[in-house]
Amino acid sequence: MSKFITKQRFVSAHQIQADFARVSKKASKEGTFVQILRHNTPQGVYLPQTLWEDFLSVLKDSEGDYREAFVKEVFTAANKTPTKKFTNAKSFLKGLSS
Repeated sequence: MSKFITKQRFVSAHQIQADFARVSKKASKEGTFVQILRHNTPQGVYLPQTLWEDFLSVLKDSEGDYREAFVKEVFTAANKTPTKKFTNAKSFLKGLSS
């Protein structure tokens, strides 16, 4: 998370209104997010789509949110010492939710 915070830039509300395209392109290229200030007071944040997707993937991975590799690993372990027989990963996931 601290790595994410270090990728921060600051722009004024006037700059973002005057040239949003340039600011957003630069943020996407550099992989930074942009803190928007008005009279040196934070007003909002511009977050490029790629950075937002990276952020969400970190949140999902922290819980092992049905990543394919995680499901395969658990599926394999469940089949080694089965309490219930599963035919594939999809039936395994279905069995978890029931």
